[in-house]
Amino acid sequence: FPTRRSSDLNHGEHLSGLRFSSEAEYLVSWGGKMARDGDGTFHVWSTESQEEISVVHGERAFIDVVFDPLGGRVAASNGTRAVDTYDLFDGARIESLTNILLHTGLRWSQDGSRLASLSTTKFAPVWYMGQRRSAPNTHTHLGTPTQLVCSGARTFVLHENGVLATWELETGAVSAIDTGALGGVSGISNEDIAGSV
Repeated sequence: FPTRRSSDLNHGEHLSGLRFSSEAEYLVSWGGKMARDGDGTFHVWSTESQEEISVVHGERAFIDVVFDPLGGRVAASNGTRAVDTYDLFDGARIESLTNILLHTGLRWSQDGSRLASLSTTKFAPVWYMGQRRSAPNTHTHLGTPTQLVCSGARTFVLHENGVLATWELETGAVSAIDTGALGGVSGISNEDIAGSV
């Protein structure tokens, strides 16, 4: 039987990350040249047709891009004090969310009402989307966060010292998870979390 050959999705140089949308309709690829004078790009692809839907060029390398669970937009971080949201289909910038922290990672809450960001400090801002523009109205003290993973309504936070915790985006409460004999945790993925809940 003849088989259909998958098309190559050509992101270009300096690819650093990939993520599917919640229903796996779309795939985003991002990256860029990690240098003071570098630039960045992210592409949104249709998983069905494998065609490019939109592309955004930035002045710095993108280090994380996430889909809004409600659809229609993505949020992108390039390590600066601003997190920008873009239209999924034409790449137009919708708004810029800023504060004093340098942002390193992003996660939406499951209902799309909150956008959480890791930072280079011990604080992680949470924006309540639709209530306030360009200013987070809560900061959650996480120790030194290095990774955020969402599974359903729960968000898991991994700290630099290997401590794993759950984070309630609605209240900002952080609760450490007893990993027992496993000791410190070095990394987490959605597959790991899905198998534990």
